[in-house]
Amino acid sequence: SILKDHTQNGCLPPRLTEHAARIQNLQLDTKILANLVIRDSEVVKALDDLDIRKEDHEYLHDILDPDNSGYIDLAELVEGLSRLRGDPRRSDIVTVDLMV
Repeated sequence: SILKDHTQNGCLPPRLTEHAARIQNLQLDTKILANLVIRDSEVVKALDDLDIRKEDHEYLHDILDPDNSGYIDLAELVEGLSRLRGDPRRSDIVTVDLMV
């Protein structure tokens, strides 16, 4: 694989691990996300391509920030978007009922 070709002694090159750590620590301000979802056609298209319902776009900044920190980290983004994909299933409704 390409990754193996660039490793030395089973370790990733320092620059790659530095970039991975930086990406993992990125946080998106929920206010910026709210504006992007309204004004940026590429963001809207990406959400549509991910099968995120249009009704959820307006509230995406709240949905993806479960701890109400005002910021969305990579883990919150990935988990939140994966939960929003497609139509709600019965298990989704049961989960919401249990959370309330």
